[in-house]
Amino acid sequence: MERYCGTAGLLQLILAHSIMFTREIEFESVGKSLLLSQESEGEVGCVVWDAAIVLAKCLEHHTLLHNQQTTNINHVVLSGSHVVELGAGTGCVGLAAALLGASRVTITDLPQFLPLMNKNILQNQDKFECAVEARELTWGNTEQGVDLSTPDIIVVADCIYYQEVSNCPFHQAFHWSHLYQH
Repeated sequence: MERYCGTAGLLQLILAHSIMFTREIEFESVGKSLLLSQESEGEVGCVVWDAAIVLAKCLEHHTLLHNQQTTNINHVVLSGSHVVELGAGTGCVGLAAALLGASRVTITDLPQFLPLMNKNILQNQDKFECAVEARELTWGNTEQGVDLSTPDIIVVADCIYYQEVSNCPFHQAFHWSHLYQH
C-alpha cells in the first residue's frame, strides 16, 4: 500500500478512492484551458455544472469586451480585482476568473469540497498569474468569513443552500455586510 504524507498525500488518498475524470474548458481569448477534475456523478459540489461553464464564459466575454477598450461600465473588470466564488464546488468560475486576469481569487465551499477544489487549483496553477486559494465557508458561520478580505467581485453559479448542513436558519446566512464596516 502506498504511503500518503502531509496535506498533498491526504488529498491524493481521498481523490484516489473516487471515480474521477477531467473536464477541459477552453478560453480562446487567452489561449488557455482549465482542467477540472470532477466525479463521474454526484448531486452538488463534485461535478462541473452547466451554469458554472456559462458564467465562466460570460466572464470571458465581458473581459474580452473590456480589453477591447469599451467604455460600458456594465462590463466586469477582473484585472486588479479580488474575486470570491461562493459555493464553488469544483471551483470552475473562480478558476476561470484567475485565468482571465483577476489579481486574487478565493474559492469557497463546505469542508468536504476542499480536496477537490485544491486539486483543481494545483493542476491549473501554472496558468494563473495570481494567488488562488480554496477556503471553507459554511453559510451562517460568520467566524469563517472574518478572515476573508473584502472582495471586489463575488461570483455564484447554480449555488444551492441546504439548511440541514448549516447550524442556523437561512435568514441568518453569511452576509458580506460586516466586511464593509468603515
